[in-house]
Order: sequence, then structure tokens, then C-alpha cells
Amino acid sequence: MTIRRCASKCAGAGDERAAEVAAMTRCTAEDARWAVASESAGRAAALDEAVRRAREEGFEIPRACSAARTMLRMRDFLRRRGLLAPQRASGSTG
Repeated sequence: MTIRRCASKCAGAGDERAAEVAAMTRCTAEDARWAVASESAGRAAALDEAVRRAREEGFEIPRACSAARTMLRMRDFLRRRGLLAPQRASGSTG
């Protein structure tokens, strides 16, 4: 479960909620506080924030006109190098 998804499912407020997120996901307390704070933002804002945060942590993420395009470029890059599973055909089961 992603940290933000966990934050959306946890009850409580503030530090109590962040502590529960950290315990469930085994992330750092700082990441848990970020997830709780950003959980209320929309998907686009959350994606922009996640890309910004990853860049701050030193990850080299390709630049594009939007965070969504950035994620698509990064996904394609990882697939070409065999670091991400190939895309499954839509409608397939199993």
C-alpha cells in the first residue's frame, strides 16, 4: 500500500495519524507526516508534489511539461531498461 493511500484510510489527526501511517507502511516519520499533509490534495497536486519531493531527495527524474508526462517518460525509460514489468494487455486476466 502506498503511503498516501494508507494516510487516506487512517483515522485520527496530525501526529497520531502520521504515527499510524509510519507503523503500517514502515516509512520514516517525515514521509508519514508528508503523506498525511498531502492526502487532502487532489491527484494532480499530489503527483506534482511527489515528483518535486523525489527530485529534492536526489533522484534524477526527466523534465516534462507536467508531472503526469514526467511519470510517463520515467515509466517508459524504466521499461526500456527492463527495470519495470512490461505493460499488460488491457482486458487480460490473471
